[in-house]
Amino acid sequence: MELSLRALVGRKCYSVRGMGVPCRNCPAAIAVEAGTPSDAELIQPRPEHCPGPPGTWLTTASPLRDDNGAVVGVVVLTFNGVQTGASDERLRLFTEHAPAALAMFDREMRYLAVSRRWREDYGLGDGDILGMSHYDIFPEIGEEWKSVHRRGLAGEVIRVEEDCFVRADGRTQWLRWEVRPWYEGEGRVGGVVIFTEDITRAKVSERELRLARFCMDESAIAIFSVAENGRIIDANRRACEGLGYSRDELCSLTVFDIDPTFSDDSWLRHRANIRERGSGTIETLHRRKDGSVFPVEITVTYLDFEGERFSFSFAHDITERKQAEAAVRESEEKFRNIFQDHAAAKLIIDPESGAIVDANNAAALFYGWSVAELCGMKISKINTLPFSQVKEEMDKARNSGNTRFEFQHRKADGSIVDVEVYSSKVRIGGKEYLHSIIHDITEKRKLGDQLRQAQKMESIGTFAGGVAHDFNNILTVITGCGSMLRLKLEQHPQFLPLLDQILKSSEKAATLTRSLLAFSRKQVIVPKQHDLAEIVADMEKFLQRIIGEDIDLKFSLPSYGLPVSVDQGQIEQVIVNLAANARDAMTEGGMLAIGADMVRLDTISASLHGCRPGDYALLTVTDSGIGMDDATKEKIFDPFFTTKPVGKGTGLGLAMVYGIIKQHDGVITVYTEVGRGTTFRIYLPLAAGAREHADATPVFPGGNETIMLVEDDESVRTTTADILTMFGYRVVTAGDGAEAIERYRATGEDIALVILDVIMPRMNGRQVHDELLKINPAVKVVYTSGYTADLIENKGVLDAGIQFVPKPLLPQDILTAIRRVLDGREVLPSLHHEHEPAEVEPQS
Repeated sequence: MELSLRALVGRKCYSVRGMGVPCRNCPAAIAVEAGTPSDAELIQPRPEHCPGPPGTWLTTASPLRDDNGAVVGVVVLTFNGVQTGASDERLRLFTEHAPAALAMFDREMRYLAVSRRWREDYGLGDGDILGMSHYDIFPEIGEEWKSVHRRGLAGEVIRVEEDCFVRADGRTQWLRWEVRPWYEGEGRVGGVVIFTEDITRAKVSERELRLARFCMDESAIAIFSVAENGRIIDANRRACEGLGYSRDELCSLTVFDIDPTFSDDSWLRHRANIRERGSGTIETLHRRKDGSVFPVEITVTYLDFEGERFSFSFAHDITERKQAEAAVRESEEKFRNIFQDHAAAKLIIDPESGAIVDANNAAALFYGWSVAELCGMKISKINTLPFSQVKEEMDKARNSGNTRFEFQHRKADGSIVDVEVYSSKVRIGGKEYLHSIIHDITEKRKLGDQLRQAQKMESIGTFAGGVAHDFNNILTVITGCGSMLRLKLEQHPQFLPLLDQILKSSEKAATLTRSLLAFSRKQVIVPKQHDLAEIVADMEKFLQRIIGEDIDLKFSLPSYGLPVSVDQGQIEQVIVNLAANARDAMTEGGMLAIGADMVRLDTISASLHGCRPGDYALLTVTDSGIGMDDATKEKIFDPFFTTKPVGKGTGLGLAMVYGIIKQHDGVITVYTEVGRGTTFRIYLPLAAGAREHADATPVFPGGNETIMLVEDDESVRTTTADILTMFGYRVVTAGDGAEAIERYRATGEDIALVILDVIMPRMNGRQVHDELLKINPAVKVVYTSGYTADLIENKGVLDAGIQFVPKPLLPQDILTAIRRVLDGREVLPSLHHEHEPAEVEPQS
């Protein structure tokens, strides 16, 4: 075609050939549509419009692609069977300026023409290579390429769409290439034209696309691409399987077909929200092909690809999560119902911060704050310990799973209570908390303290009783010998002061032992019915003298009687002791108030006081003295405990008070505050019946009867025998029960009375008495002992008809008791019991 380049640029190829429409089977159109090279033989139809030789033109069209592999044009080669030198030159010019990689070779594979793209693709630079052999420039070309060249030179067109080979620099390159012969005059092959296109980038993109498709399909999460109008553009295999559709079916649907919650309006709002934010997550429902629905969580990203806007979505099937959440909600609801309805106070505590995050109604009632006030409150506001110590206990609960500890908690009104706290770990909403159950143990601890105090006092009492018993034996010898010496030495008055001092000290020691026995509740008492109010009223003047004029003494007594069965002397001693202690506590004066009244203790009150329910006479002694601290209060009833200076007190006053009250089946309590004073409360059981008055005890002289003295302590036995002999009695002695029985059986008819020590080895006094009754049912007995716990069944109270003389034995006491029994002033009932007597540990 003898046309200039200017005449060709911008024109359609078929118009150059003088046609109004494209050629039938146009190779350029086919190459653009199919994306592959196309060949055709085209006839020059109108030579007048297309200068050049007429005839058949061989035309090849190859697609021209950009870096992404998209077809952006075609390269068309047209050959006529008859060529001239001018046409050859034009072909070379075309080749050199072609945008594709083209090279024209002669039959010897020497370069005739080469495009700039060819030079760039194969690194030939701008040097002159025309006329040079292709094989000289690329000596590494293999035989397979040379074979292709030979086939082209033989007139064959060889085309390969995809060919991979490794370049000299090690890079893998993908090519689309074609080798086509070109013809000289008379149809002889003048050489070949080689067309190559580097499709490496397109192949990489294609592989990346396949990889992306593979990853998308193999994903365990359903993936969708959705257009702005809601049409599903694409979906992966998981999405198809989850909904029960094929990919083609799913891509023919819209989001309204698979999401029953979406309407046109809600879709528009959702799309606008995602477009504004760029991404977002929603929970909704998806509907399967079979109509069933299931919950999903969808993460949506808004994308704009080459002007096309769509949403890329990841859909998670959250059926199991929803079921788990429902189970957790149900479990938490059950826990909340149990938590709220429990009768015990319960708290949920954050162990890290110590904040109370929940509380039940019982806790609100217990502490005095509302549930709302408790929630958010720090546990340190309730617990009296520093938070660091409370945190240690909470950490123990977290590490071990559960634990128990005791604290003191503060209520809303400021009061302090002892509590026992059981704490265990619970997990709520994925976070670890402590579930604490709180029990008020204030009364339990108070009862425990009372029990321990009672056990301590009981132990001390047992010890004190044993000491007093042994000490009484010693005093019996001292007082007995002293009394006899005084009778013998009346003609020697110079010795009497010494003897009187001995006897006076012995009496003081005997008083001390009686105090010990009173504390240990082993002192013999002789109860009579008295009016407690009258006893107190009769002591007013005496008490006023004791406490002094600087102390204001006040009485509060009822107009009615308070009948109690008591030993009046001992109750008076209790009052005197308490009044004396009150006086010592008010060195600068004050007030002493003594009152009496009638009270009724119910089951709960009685259990707190450690006594039986019923009616009681209440005696109160209150002073306005210095009071006591807790440490002193715990020890005030202990024997020999005193707060007074050395030499100012024995420490037995309150111990004796405690013993006397206990022996009367009573209760004594104390309330004290430092700097404000002390109150003692004494509860004595009320008695019914007429008051009895004790007769005066006459003093009897000695006699001439035979007395058997049974005593295991040799010194006591010798001293007592000497006293009896001094007053005219004949004495038969025995060191234990077996010896006494044997001697009584031998000389029983001559023995008028038997003096029995209650506690002896092998056989106690009661057992000996029972054996003597078998020998002589009319045997007369007087009992002696340092204490009488084994003889007196009702806690030391003397049974009617039993003649008993406590140790230490004073001469006038034992002589009076002997005469009373021998003269028949007391009726001695038999001590024989139908049951076997209790065994008593041998004790001197």
